[in-house]
Amino acid sequence: MTEAEWLACTDPTPMIRILKLERRGSCRKLRLFGAACCRRVFRFVNDERTTQVVEAAEGYADGWIGVTDLRAAHRSSCTLCEEHHSIPNPDSPRSVNVHANLAVAANWVSADDASFRTHDHMNGLVPGGYYATAAGYISGAACDAIFYGTYDGADAFELVVQRNVDRLPTSADHIWAVEREAQSGLLRCVVGNPFRPRPSIHSAWLAWKDGTVHRLAEVIYNERSLPDGHLDVTRLAVLADALEDAGGPDPDLLAHRRQPGEHVRGCWVVDLLLGKE
Repeated sequence: MTEAEWLACTDPTPMIRILKLERRGSCRKLRLFGAACCRRVFRFVNDERTTQVVEAAEGYADGWIGVTDLRAAHRSSCTLCEEHHSIPNPDSPRSVNVHANLAVAANWVSADDASFRTHDHMNGLVPGGYYATAAGYISGAACDAIFYGTYDGADAFELVVQRNVDRLPTSADHIWAVEREAQSGLLRCVVGNPFRPRPSIHSAWLAWKDGTVHRLAEVIYNERSLPDGHLDVTRLAVLADALEDAGGPDPDLLAHRRQPGEHVRGCWVVDLLLGKE
């Protein structure tokens, strides 16, 4: 994959594969990407336990909870998978199949890092390599959950089998395509451009006007909208203006802050300003 292909890609699968093969990304970044994928399903469900699992995954990613609490959340997600039978059933109502796929995604996003060291090849990769495997499963399960929440035909289960098992095109492929394009945007938001070195953040920018840039970044990171988890785009635009006024000339930093679309926790520019990896 080239830089141009990364920037234009509308399918997260090859993007995740590149991160894995090139040993780029981090467990934190990919976990937050997975959590963002799960949150896109929340508009179809109202399940407090699933929300708590995803919130625990986010909290662990940022060091706000420890591995013991994360494992407790993961056990809860295992129970959810068992309740929803993990695999969608052709005779189940559409909402049940949404829950089943979301439970699978939440199960992957809440597993601790060591859970993905499954064999020698994975053990040989840096953090992010093995977790990229999890990100791929989360992405696929979330896409299927979105499909079940969106498609209203009686043949929904048959279409999922046709697409995911038989690997054949279906009449509803456009639904998956829209979601995968959205996920690709989320991945670019979180990872940035892996084909370029990260811009340097100068201490003078952060110190400008008693730390205005840093304080704005903190507010944006902490005060997101829920349950979708989006960062406030208006505040992001204000942050871009403040960064520019502080002397931050890097065009990539400024362009991403003013870019429309969904921005979520793990956003590479906000992370840089806050010193997060």
